[in-house]
Amino acid sequence: MVKGTAGYLDPEYFSTNYPCAKSDVYSFGVVLLELIAGQLPFDKTITKQALVDWIRTALEQGDIEANLDPNLRAFRPNQDALGKVAEVAL
Repeated sequence: MVKGTAGYLDPEYFSTNYPCAKSDVYSFGVVLLELIAGQLPFDKTITKQALVDWIRTALEQGDIEANLDPNLRAFRPNQDALGKVAEVAL
C-alpha cells in the first residue's frame, strides 16, 4: 500500500508501490518548489495544476517570475539562478 503525503509522492513510487532513493529526491524537489512559489503542492485556490506542473509550465514559457513567492520577489533574486534552482528541483 502506497503511503505518503499527496503532492510529495514520487509518481514512480505511486504507480509501482516500491519506494527508492529517487522518491526522496522527488520529495525534496517539491519542497524547493514550495520555497520558490510560496505555495503548497496542491493549492487549488491558486492554480488548478499541481505545483510541479505549474512551475514546469512557467519554466517552459520562460516566466518563472510570475510564480515567485511575493516575499521572495521583494529581494529581486537573480532570474537565471532562480531558474536553475527550479530546474534542479524538477
